[in-house]
Amino acid sequence: MTARPVYFIIIALLLLQAASAVTSRAPCISIFSYDSPPVEFNLSSYTGLEKYTWTSYGTEGVPIERLFWRAGKYPVKSITAGYKKIDWTEAAYHSLWYVPVLVTDNLDLKAWGYDLPAGPVFVETGYRPVYTIMDIAPTACEALGMPCENFDGKSLASLNASQVVVFYIDSLGLYRYMWADENKAVYNISSLGKPIAASSVYPSISVVNSAAMVTGVSPEKNGVDMWENRTILVKTDFDYAGESGIKALWIDGVKPPISMKEGIIRVPDGDGDGNADDEIMERAIQEYKNDTRLLYVHLKNTDRTMHLTGPYSERSLMAIQHADMLVGKFFEEIRPGTLVILLSDHGGHEIIGGMGDHGTLLPQDMLIPVFIKFY
Repeated sequence: MTARPVYFIIIALLLLQAASAVTSRAPCISIFSYDSPPVEFNLSSYTGLEKYTWTSYGTEGVPIERLFWRAGKYPVKSITAGYKKIDWTEAAYHSLWYVPVLVTDNLDLKAWGYDLPAGPVFVETGYRPVYTIMDIAPTACEALGMPCENFDGKSLASLNASQVVVFYIDSLGLYRYMWADENKAVYNISSLGKPIAASSVYPSISVVNSAAMVTGVSPEKNGVDMWENRTILVKTDFDYAGESGIKALWIDGVKPPISMKEGIIRVPDGDGDGNADDEIMERAIQEYKNDTRLLYVHLKNTDRTMHLTGPYSERSLMAIQHADMLVGKFFEEIRPGTLVILLSDHGGHEIIGGMGDHGTLLPQDMLIPVFIKFY
């Protein structure tokens, strides 16, 4: 009879010990996907992500896409937390800039202000190319014989060129290019051959991806890792060109997405039609004929129209067709020995109201076409 209280005391102590172990264990988020090993984030690995804190629906936290990007779990098609599955295209349709699934500073998950079930997060990912936008700078450097180093990207072509021209068609992601090609709107661009499928960097916005394009390194290394950060902290292929005595120019509108001390020519909208792309291409042809050896040409109206009318609207198709026509004008002036690279910085997805947006880890935003042709 006296032994029963002792058993109860022992069981109570064991339960108390187990509960203590559970409650004392550090918070952790485990991220799983079919294509790669799981990645765990604890409070220690969360350090450094706080600068990306964003407020949505009364909740402060870091967009969970930041964790996916760091873990290499992208592009994202859906996520599942506990019993809750979120289709990422549908979520992005009802969002602006970021999908409001946040990780709080104690590693709780919040979606649209509501708690998500605790436990591991499974990410359904799509096709992820081996090539990235960071491959452009090393390709230009190698083609022009410039001594460059410390790239994250890799050269896409081993050759010697007298001039390199990079056409940067804003928001013409891989999906949008394929759609335009099916609608016979990219006659000149498609003449460059079959595109290489490549990936943007995150977030899939112009400011971040233009910096990755000219530095050849990740946003975390080059310093331009979000909209608010514009200062490039590492060398660009423009810096290497200057050291090598090579003339390099970036031709753009009055508000280019990139910040560099030298080399940017800002071209105003001369005819007041709200689109400076015609004037930009005219100036680009002039500078090409003036023997500029490294030339970036940024056409912006394809992005502007995508935002206003959606990525697959009739007006978007017309904007892409117009950009293709301008590229064709430049092709009429191409000299032998010129390496042409044509790409975009990101794609775009549909959002509520018949408009378009980008910035997420969706395949529609992250996948881009890269064309390379040596004349």
